[in-house]
Amino acid sequence: TQSTSKGMTHQLIVDLISRTIYAGTMTVDVPENLTLTVKTGAELISQDSKGSILFFADGTSSGGEITLSGPSGASASVRINWITGAVQLEGPPT
Repeated sequence: TQSTSKGMTHQLIVDLISRTIYAGTMTVDVPENLTLTVKTGAELISQDSKGSILFFADGTSSGGEITLSGPSGASASVRINWITGAVQLEGPPT
């Protein structure tokens, strides 16, 4: 990952108010018709409704989950393992 190759911590930020996900120089705007949720450590939730997930130089992370849910109830999640930093995608049922 970029964190391990560059030897530094990287931060992914989910802004629940602006409905934007920031990862380095990349931004993703979440459409209004989707529900956006983030699960992360309490110390990584700011007072202005931003949640962070950290990726550390040793390959671990703070862990967390980002979920997008549609009006039909279908959802897709990105889960980040706190021990390995591995990212797992779970999509809507087919």
